[in-house]
Amino acid sequence: MLSGWTTAGHLACSHCAHDHDAYNLSHGRKPTWFDNHRKFLPANHPFRKNKNWFTKGKTVSESAPPIRTGEDVLHEIESLGLMKITELGSDEHNAKIIKTYKCGWKKRRRAHGVGKTRYLDDREYTATNNYVLFNCPEVAPYIEIYTNGLREHNPHINGAEIDKCLESDFAMWFKLYAQNASLVPNEFVQDLASGPLRSVRSVPIYYVNGYKFHTRAYGANKSTFNSGVCIKGSNYNETSIDYFGILEEILIIEYPRFPIKKTALFKCEWFDPTLNVGTKIHPRYNIVEVNQRKRLNVYEPFVLAMQATQVFFCNYPSLRRDKIDWLVVCKVKARPLVELPQISESRNQDAYQDDFPEHLDVISTDDIPTHLDDIEGTSIDLDDGEQSPEEEIKIDSDEEEFSKTDDSDFYDSDA
Repeated sequence: MLSGWTTAGHLACSHCAHDHDAYNLSHGRKPTWFDNHRKFLPANHPFRKNKNWFTKGKTVSESAPPIRTGEDVLHEIESLGLMKITELGSDEHNAKIIKTYKCGWKKRRRAHGVGKTRYLDDREYTATNNYVLFNCPEVAPYIEIYTNGLREHNPHINGAEIDKCLESDFAMWFKLYAQNASLVPNEFVQDLASGPLRSVRSVPIYYVNGYKFHTRAYGANKSTFNSGVCIKGSNYNETSIDYFGILEEILIIEYPRFPIKKTALFKCEWFDPTLNVGTKIHPRYNIVEVNQRKRLNVYEPFVLAMQATQVFFCNYPSLRRDKIDWLVVCKVKARPLVELPQISESRNQDAYQDDFPEHLDVISTDDIPTHLDDIEGTSIDLDDGEQSPEEEIKIDSDEEEFSKTDDSDFYDSDA
C-alpha cells in the first residue's frame, strides 16, 4: 500500500501510473502485468530481444516511464481538486472526481498511515505553536528582536515577565512581523510564522532516534513498556536534571504552505523534576529516581519527537514504606547505536607489553632427556580429540539448531 494509491486494476503500479502495459487474462479477465518489467532493463540488455523466455515472439524496445519526484506526485494530487477527509461532503466530492478522471488516488483518507484526526483546542494550539517556534534555531534571532523591543519599552522588566510575554504574545507578533519579506527573507521561517493547522493526526506508534515509542494507552496491555520519555533540561550540563515523563499522545502537525511541512510532537505527562522533591539522584551510584505521585505543575506537555530518548520505570527494589511511591529510571539504549572504545587517530599504536621484561624465570635444560620416545616401551591407541566425519556433521547440525533464534515481531517487542 503506497500513500493512498490504489493497488488493484490496471493502475496498481504507482510508478507506471497510466503509462502501463497491464492487460486482462483472456479467460479469467483478471488484470496481469506479465512481461511488463523488461522495459526497465538497459537498452542493450539481451532479455529485451529474447522471444522464448517471456512472451513468445515478443521483443521490447520501449523505455521505462520517467521517475516522478515527490513534488510531481503532490502537484498531481492537488490538481485533481480532492477535498480532505475531514471536510464536510468530501466523500461525495472525491468519489465524483475519481470516477471522472479514473485516477489511482482512491484512498486519500489513508494517505498518512494509521491514526486518527482531531482538532487542537486553543490551549493546545498555543502550546504546540510556541514550542516549535522556541525550538527552531532560525527563529532565535527574531526572539531576540522581540525581547529587545520589550526592554526598550520597559527597561525595568524582569526575566519572568519576558517569559510570560513570549508565551502569550510572541507568536502573533512574529506572524505579523514575518509578512514583511524584507524583514524575514527565509520562506521556511515565514511558513512557520503562519502557524500550523488546527487539524492534527494522532498516532499510537512513532519511530525516532533508534527507539520505538508507544503511547500509554496503546501499550497498556502489552508486555513491553515503550512509553517512558526523557529529555534534557534547558542549559543542560553534567549537574542539571533531565525531565522524565509518560508519553500520552503523538501528534503529527502540519504547516499548510507549499511545500507542506510536518513535524511530530510528543504530548507527555511529566514527573516533577525538582531535586529531592520529585526527583532524586543516588549520591554513590548516580541512580535516578522519580516520585510517581509528583507532577510538573506548569502546562508544558509538548516536546519535539526528535528530542526524546526512551527510558523504563521500574519499582524501587526495597520494601521500605517510604519507597513505595518512587520509581527507578533505567535508560534504554537505542537499537542502531553501537558503543565502541575511543581509538587514537594515530595508526602507530603502542604495544601493551614491557619493552624490557623483568623477573624472568630461568629454566634448566640439563635434566631434559635427549630422546622423546622409549625404545623398549609398548604402544597404545589414544583418542586424539578428532571426530569422525559422521560425528562432525552431527555436531555442526546441533550447533546450527542452537544458534537459530526466532526474530520477534518488530512491532511488539523492544528492549
